[in-house]
Amino acid sequence: MASIITDFTPDEENIAAGERINDPEFDQGTSQVCWQDPGGRLWVAPVDPVSGEFQLEDKLLLDIGLAPIGRRDDTDAASGNGPEWIVTESGSDILYTKAISEDPSTWEVWGASWNGTKWETQFLASGASPNGSTTPGDPDPKFIFRQADDGGVFDLLWYDYDTGETGLVTTKQTKGARWVNKKSEQVVFAQGVGGTRQIFLYDVELESTTQLTFGGTDKSRPSIWEAPELDGRRVLMTLEDGQNPQTLGIYVESDDGSWNKALELVPPTERRLIYSPEPFVYEGRSGISFVAKDEFSPAEAESEVWLAGLGPSGPVYREVSEPERLARNDPETFATEEGLFVYYNVKSFDGTIPPSIFRASTGVVPASDSLSASALDSDGRHSAQVQVHLKPDLMAKGNDPSLYLSGPDLDLISPASGANRNSLVFDQTVSISALRADQGDGTASFSLLSGGRSVFLLQNANGGAAGSMTPRKALNPHGDHGWRATEGRQ
Repeated sequence: MASIITDFTPDEENIAAGERINDPEFDQGTSQVCWQDPGGRLWVAPVDPVSGEFQLEDKLLLDIGLAPIGRRDDTDAASGNGPEWIVTESGSDILYTKAISEDPSTWEVWGASWNGTKWETQFLASGASPNGSTTPGDPDPKFIFRQADDGGVFDLLWYDYDTGETGLVTTKQTKGARWVNKKSEQVVFAQGVGGTRQIFLYDVELESTTQLTFGGTDKSRPSIWEAPELDGRRVLMTLEDGQNPQTLGIYVESDDGSWNKALELVPPTERRLIYSPEPFVYEGRSGISFVAKDEFSPAEAESEVWLAGLGPSGPVYREVSEPERLARNDPETFATEEGLFVYYNVKSFDGTIPPSIFRASTGVVPASDSLSASALDSDGRHSAQVQVHLKPDLMAKGNDPSLYLSGPDLDLISPASGANRNSLVFDQTVSISALRADQGDGTASFSLLSGGRSVFLLQNANGGAAGSMTPRKALNPHGDHGWRATEGRQ
């Protein structure tokens, strides 16, 4: 499970000064980002999987003539959404809207795919605003999109990415539509019924629509995902409009298929409005990134970027943006080897910062960066935290290697020997319940024990190997040293 750094100070960085990147979208599996610029050009670039930096020196122009995302004035048409990813068995492709004319009923959905040597683009369907399923290895990927009917009203449809088959989701106006849990099986959306907007679920295979919420205020921007904190139960998040302050409603699916409201998220800020809520799941934890504002201006209002999480004793919140007065919009999360980051569009009010992309740290890091008590504990008792450096020396003696350990307050379990040498360096915050070094046939293993649960830092390392090991290396395979990590019970 991911670790949460408690001693946290917001830290945001301008990572794309002067690039005019608009509404970037990430593909986690291939470490890439796509976007369109204000001139309607489609771009893609690699993202450094360790640091999260955009590798803009390697960006590629894929297409031109994309429909504008937002309106410049009341007479302009806009797609309302930039390019999006769709994940297939063979890789990750990009979906986008091309503006054939100023009339949105003539717009088209196109796709860009990597053929192994270059990117290729192709027409897919008449319509706009595609949004793809993004489950890795999905044998039947699909996207939803909007298409003008004979009366000029935009219906919501799905498109089978392999066969080109399409199907109708709804002819009524919707407020947000997404794939459930990123899979190509069900679509969740908000739609008016009986004077209010409620949340509906459409099943592609069954061709059926089910209403999930009833009563209360208008709802919009729904998302459904499987929450690790709730043993994989499905959770529905939706904006609840018309309230002051605006709230995010959290509903949980029951065993009988009904959806019950579990809590309301109200961020602890004086700003009263919530924009662009985006759920994420990261190393056994789920959360929501969003923007808090005071004004109904999508792009020009002073704003803050927040995270909300479903804690065991109630919701938890963290502001990740700095106090500087800036207009921040469209947050997206991306997981790196260093932890989870949030990226968002930024514009200053005095012109000192041209439109750009900021990256903010979150203090949500891999368990390997901070072996916290919650990661080790299975019985609720206080355990330990090991940080910074682990430096083992493995010294072979035939088939009986010894692992030499030293550090404060170590409870050593045979056959580990605690010679007074610098074999292990700990930055220790509380006592470690136990250390264990197991000898095998020419191999050694090292683990931390707490409450009957263990986290292996070093397993089946060859005798005679030696070197420096950080927690990241300890919990990730490293072929040069024969290190690999597992987690389990003793």
